[in-house]
Amino acid sequence: MKDDLLRISAIYKQNIDIGIKDKQMELRVYGAYTINNIDGAGRQYQNTIGSTDKAGLYDYRFDEYLLNRNAQVGMLQNQISNRRDFSKFVGLITDNETWMLNTSLTVPLPGKIPIKPYVEFLIYDGIADQNWNTSGAGMVYNVGLEIELIPNRFEIFLNLAQSNDVTTYQEKSTIDGFLERITFVLDLNGLTPPKIKKAIKLF
Repeated sequence: MKDDLLRISAIYKQNIDIGIKDKQMELRVYGAYTINNIDGAGRQYQNTIGSTDKAGLYDYRFDEYLLNRNAQVGMLQNQISNRRDFSKFVGLITDNETWMLNTSLTVPLPGKIPIKPYVEFLIYDGIADQNWNTSGAGMVYNVGLEIELIPNRFEIFLNLAQSNDVTTYQEKSTIDGFLERITFVLDLNGLTPPKIKKAIKLF
């Protein structure tokens, strides 16, 4: 890795009351900016969005527990993290070296229904110049449903609609069906013995 690599990222989250008892709309913004040139530092240090590109490649600090870290085929490559960009896009939508901004809104439904509609927006430096972006759009979007089986631990995301350019790009990359566009979170980090021991403070 280059000695002069410096990359800054931040997450902003806010819950917004929309009049549904005990439930709030969730706003999440993720931004990343690379101050110095990262040429030669390795792809895992770039500002990236999109699964299905060797699961865990961009978790260079090994912060996540993945079912198959090097998965390149099958559903396991679509395991995503809820600590970083938390993007539901599938396919390498950006491999950016300067800046990117990802925003998502998740809206709860009344009652005990564990399903939440969401919408996600992505912009980044040079997005209009990407080969797959034939329309030259300055932003792409993704709309779907979140199935919340265990809040913040086990969640499944169904991609129902997205920018046409993204769909065309995915189809050329053999991501050409509904099942291939499903992503999921399986967060096992808080269940590790050291963290459990620290939380209960018995030792």
